[in-house]
Amino acid sequence: MKSKTALLLMVAFGGFLSDMLIQPTHALKCYECLGCSKPTGEKNCGDGMKCATIIMEDGEIRRQCKAKPLEETWKEDGITCDTYGEPDKGNGNKFKACFCETDLCNTHDDSHASVNALSNGQLLFGIFASLSAYLFTRA
Repeated sequence: MKSKTALLLMVAFGGFLSDMLIQPTHALKCYECLGCSKPTGEKNCGDGMKCATIIMEDGEIRRQCKAKPLEETWKEDGITCDTYGEPDKGNGNKFKACFCETDLCNTHDDSHASVNALSNGQLLFGIFASLSAYLFTRA
């Protein structure tokens, strides 16, 4: 009986979860401003983009949409959310770059540069997986 109840709960929760995760696609919205300490201005970014906060070595903060592959390229050049670096083909200016993929997520500043943001889908999947494991071990 317990296993049937657990299975029924998993199916119901799975249906609820899929309704929440399968939504019409929309453009990622990022803050877009140059030399701003507080996020201002919003922009809808195109496909293949992430939100980014770029913190220049002199303290200037830029918030923009950036192409997804740029994050990996900059990591290879030693540029991360925690580490100043200079791009391979740079002009000598060093900066940090924080990337994220949820609407208006590029709110980073240098006081908390390292950000580990989970999307709602990742969070719900974690809850579902934990609940499923708990129910199966009790059955």
